[in-house]
Amino acid sequence: MKKKLILILAILVASSTIIARKYKMVTGFNGGTYYKIGQSMASLPGLNLTVKNSKGSLQNIKMVRKGYADFGITQLDIFENLSYFDSSLKDAVKILFLLHKEEVHVLARKEYKSFKDLKGKKVAFGNRNSGTFSTSQILVISMQMNENQFKLDYSSPLDSLKKLANGSLDAMIVVSGAPVDLLTNISSSDADKMHFLSFNNKTMQFLTEGYLPYKKASLTSSLYPNLVDSFVSTVSTRSAVIVKANMPNAAVRNMILSVFKNRAKLVSIHPKWKEIKVKYTRAYYRRNKKSFHKNIVRSFRALRKK
Repeated sequence: MKKKLILILAILVASSTIIARKYKMVTGFNGGTYYKIGQSMASLPGLNLTVKNSKGSLQNIKMVRKGYADFGITQLDIFENLSYFDSSLKDAVKILFLLHKEEVHVLARKEYKSFKDLKGKKVAFGNRNSGTFSTSQILVISMQMNENQFKLDYSSPLDSLKKLANGSLDAMIVVSGAPVDLLTNISSSDADKMHFLSFNNKTMQFLTEGYLPYKKASLTSSLYPNLVDSFVSTVSTRSAVIVKANMPNAAVRNMILSVFKNRAKLVSIHPKWKEIKVKYTRAYYRRNKKSFHKNIVRSFRALRKK
């Protein structure tokens, strides 16, 4: 009996040490949705998160895979696409839970009416380590084009928008949860020079009926009154929190319980938390069990008991 009690106490102490440890989460550019989502999570008691900005999804996956970060945020389409071509990725990095929707924004100067019009033009695909860059490549393939048909620019979203406004750039691509602050804050004079491009039916079909997790979406005038008259057809993916595959079960459980028990508080900090629900993670888990951390089921069961 005494030995059993000592063993239980040892387990409890070990779990407490794991939970109390400071963990590092990599997110996105300063002021972006990823960074704000990470900051809101770090505000929860007991999570002990240090939030770091980064160049985006690709860099975050690499940093978690190499052990430079414990948690990260990434676009789901990028994670699944990389895993499709590198099956060993899912041995090192796992999904913890799904986050908000991320719409694909193609913002171009008004003289361009479709993506095909941008052939030979200067287009910002995003930083090479960002999810936007990889999604841009997928987008180009869906239109039966290739990136060599454009003059590529790898500037940050902020710098790309400045170039678009002064005419030194023809279009930019941003994958982020709408409304994106950077785009809602465009001045009226700059907004008059640009608009969002819609995806045609063929592109929509290619993106939404394949193995990648895209859904039909729209950018509306209520989201972007300066840039949209009614609505623009596009697609969205979801973002996800990823974690090292060998992350202790106690830390995984603590993260999930802390986030979903405090969802109301998180919604009050950032509106994108309204889109983040357990049912979306459960639905994706049923189709992609190997993508998730081994303790995900027990953690969500514990959540139901609370």
